[in-house]
Parts: sequence; C-alpha cells; structure tokens
Amino acid sequence: MEIEDPSCNSCFFGIIKKEEISSQQNIFACQPRLEIVQLEPIKKGDQGDQSDEDEKDSIKKIKQKQLFKRRVCNKLMKYNNNSDNEINRQKYIHVIPNLNIPPPIGDYFVFGDIILEGDFKQDPFNMDKTYSWAYFKRSNSVTYLKDIKCIEVEMKRQVNTNQNFSFMTQRYLNTPDQQIHELGQLLSEYENFSKEMLQKMQQNKSYIQENNLEKILKDLSKKYYKKSMEWMQGQVDESKLYMYMVSEYDFETLDNDYKLIGYSQKLLNLIGLNEVEANNIFMRKGRLEIFDGLSRLYRLMVRLMNIYQNKLGQAFILDHNIITIDGITIPNKCEIILPPFSCITQESFKEYNYFGDFLMSKYCTFRLFVFHVNPNIIKQVMSVREQQKQTPHYLYQDMEYSMLSEVFIDKFYPQNNQNASQMKQEQDEQESSKVCKYRSLQ
Repeated sequence: MEIEDPSCNSCFFGIIKKEEISSQQNIFACQPRLEIVQLEPIKKGDQGDQSDEDEKDSIKKIKQKQLFKRRVCNKLMKYNNNSDNEINRQKYIHVIPNLNIPPPIGDYFVFGDIILEGDFKQDPFNMDKTYSWAYFKRSNSVTYLKDIKCIEVEMKRQVNTNQNFSFMTQRYLNTPDQQIHELGQLLSEYENFSKEMLQKMQQNKSYIQENNLEKILKDLSKKYYKKSMEWMQGQVDESKLYMYMVSEYDFETLDNDYKLIGYSQKLLNLIGLNEVEANNIFMRKGRLEIFDGLSRLYRLMVRLMNIYQNKLGQAFILDHNIITIDGITIPNKCEIILPPFSCITQESFKEYNYFGDFLMSKYCTFRLFVFHVNPNIIKQVMSVREQQKQTPHYLYQDMEYSMLSEVFIDKFYPQNNQNASQMKQEQDEQESSKVCKYRSLQ
C-alpha cells in the first residue's frame, strides 16, 4: 500500500517493510537495535487514488508499529542490563581465592577437664590468655589452711566439656611439629578411651541412683581427702615448694572434675604473691596459671600416657618452667607423686561387686606436685625483686581496677574515705610524738 508522507517537503513517499516475529523467545534473544523505516520514492501522481481517511489510518498504523518496536527495544535493553549486573554480582560473590592457610583456632575444653590449646608454642610465656579460661572454670572459694600454711582453692565448672574433639586431634596430627604430632596420636587413643569411660559413667550413674549410694560416695571422698592430706604432710614440709590437686568423677555432668587446687605459701612467695594478693587474683580473675605453654604441653602428654594405668604410689619427674607474676622464668624439676592408696576399694562395697571396675578405682584422685629449684636461682630471683622494689612501679596493682574502685568508693561509700582520712591523721600525730623512733608514754 502506497501513501503520501505529509511531513515530507520533497514529496517523497515510502512503503514500510514488515519483519515477522516468530515467538516471544526470539524477541528476547535478539540484540537491541533501532528499527529504521526505509522509504522508497514513488511518483506523486499516484496519490490521487488514496483518500484522506485512508492516509490517516495508514499513518496511525505506522506510528503504532513504531511505538511497539520502540517498547520492545527498551525492554530488551533493560533486560540485558539486568542480566549483565546479575552476572557481575555472581562473579563477585563466588570468585574466592583458594588459600591453603588453615584458620586459627581457639582453646577447647574437652572430656577429662582438659584444655586443648590452639597453639602451645606460639607465645608460651604469655599468661594473659590463661585468665580467659575462667570462662570454662573459675575459683568459687579460697581457704587459707594455717596448720600447713597453704592456700586451697575450690574450682567450679562454668560450662560442660565437649565429648567430641576429633577435629582437634586431626589438627594436631597435621601440624608439622613432632611434639604436637605426638600429642595428636595420644589424643586419638584418648578419644576412644573417653567414649568407653562415658558409657561406664552412664551405667554407674543409673546404678547409684537406683541404690541411693550418693551419700556413701561423698563420705568416702571426704575420708580419702583427709587421709591424702595426712599423707602429704609426711612427704613435704613448710619449706617445700609444692601444690596439690584433687579430682573426682561427677555423675551429674558425666565427667572427671578437678575440684580442689592447693598452693604452698613458699610457692606463692616465689611467684611473687602473699596470701592476700593471691586471694585477690583468684577471686577477681578466677584462676592462676604458673606454668608456661611448653610445660603445659609436657604435663598433658604425661597425663595422657599414664591415664590407662592405675599404679598407686607412682611418681614422675618432668622439666618445668614456672612463670612468676613479675615475668621471671624459673626452670625446675617437677615431681608428680600419687598416694599409695585409693578412694574406693572392693572392701568399701563388699555387697556390690559392680564397683570393682577401673572407673570406680579412680573415682577420686589426689596428686602432689613438688618443685625442685636450684637455691642459687631462688637467690637471683629475690635479688632481682629487691632491685625492682627500689624503683617506683606498680607491679602487682591493676591500675584500671584500682581507679574504678576509688571512683566506686567515693560515690557510694564517702564515709569510708572520711574514716580513712581520720585514721591517717591520728597515725601522723603518733609518728610526730615519737622521740628517736620510740613513742612517748606521757
């Protein structure tokens, strides 16, 4: 059909060439482009056969087709832009560099009251991280035993231990360090042992509850503790550097729990603490660790090596490093001694043959740790400490804690400050009344 373009001043006429669109998929598959209307010149004399109404209808149809094509092109352009953005977004998310560096892991609290450290050797002399273990277990009470001059700390568990620690075992086995690799081998055996012990504890728990034996076990535990303390006094005296630990199977949590830890006064003094300072650390920070990372590693390996044995009176000697509060490393030899008797024997429950197994023979365990230090090293430590006292510093003082304490006292207990000021004034008056360091009796 031929029409006249009224907007064409040069009197050119054209015929629209149609394009067939087979399906909607072909529309979205084609590339976006502008449609060009090709006009072919025709003779002006042919327009006489076309009426004005037909011309208007033809122009309207042409405009509708052009508008439809323009809309299709706009949709195609918008679709392609969104597709490109989606592809770019997926590439940004999924293209991750493949690094073979294992991520760092933290410390893990596992069955048997054992702390598996992420790295024993990275910073073995750093004691700050050991205070974070109070999240696992912390001191509940502190008692000073005057007769043997020893501080005894009752520990309380805050969380349950993890029964499955195979990933830590594999971590140690894959570490290119001989000692850590050996620890992984010991943990692999201990993992099977812990599963067997857990099953036995579940069986014993049911048997104890059915026969109401809880009170009998508690009484036996108290007698064993008293007998072990008497035995310890025959092994050490007040001049010795020693500590002791008491563990007991807890049938509520189904785990072995270290309940009591004792420190001799001589050991605390060597570390740099008196009774009051030690009590403050236990109650504020929750625990006190005196061994470096390598010593903790050796102690754990020896424990895993001998956990399957039940030899009473057995002793071990390990090379240890003690870390003092002021950061001094003291090498020593640690002697670990077990008492020559157990908490529960077959005579304890003659009518219950069920209690003759390995688990109940280790129901409660007492361990004594005696530290042998060269006397010359002790003299050097004391000499260094005396030199440090001559310089103004705050060795044992937590400055942040002290400042907050002063603010708290000033705000809520102002009367205490007034009493302290009055006492200080009275002491100054007494000092001023002294003659040649003696107080006047007038």
